[in-house]
Amino acid sequence: MRFAFDLTAGSREFAHLLKQTAPAINYVGRRGGLIQYLECVEQTELDAQFTRPIGRDADPAEWGHRVSLDDFGAGASFDALNSFSATEIRRGVHRKFVETAIPLGVRNAGPGFVHYAAAPEGML
Repeated sequence: MRFAFDLTAGSREFAHLLKQTAPAINYVGRRGGLIQYLECVEQTELDAQFTRPIGRDADPAEWGHRVSLDDFGAGASFDALNSFSATEIRRGVHRKFVETAIPLGVRNAGPGFVHYAAAPEGML
C-alpha cells in the first residue's frame, strides 16, 4: 500500500512533520490493519495506480471503480477525528465525501463476494 500527500497544499512545517511522523505509523484504520514503513519518495505527479478525485468533466468511460470516499473537511482537527473523543463529527465541516476513481475493476463475482483487481498492463 502506498500513500500520497499533496505537500503543495500545506506549509513546509506540515511536510517536515509528516516526514518525521510517517516512519512511526504502524497501523491504519479502526481495526488496526498493520503496515510497515519502507520509504519516503517525493514525486511531482502520481502514476495511474493512485486513486484520484473525479471532476465534473470526467470521462464516463474511464476505466476503474467509482466510489465516494471519506476525506478531511476544512474544519478537521485531531479532536474531531479521534474516534475516542466525545466531539461530534459534522459532515461538511470535519469530513467531506469525494467522488473518486479507484484503479481497480471487477475481475470475478459470485454469491456473497466481488473480487477487484488492478488494471491489466497497458490499460491505464
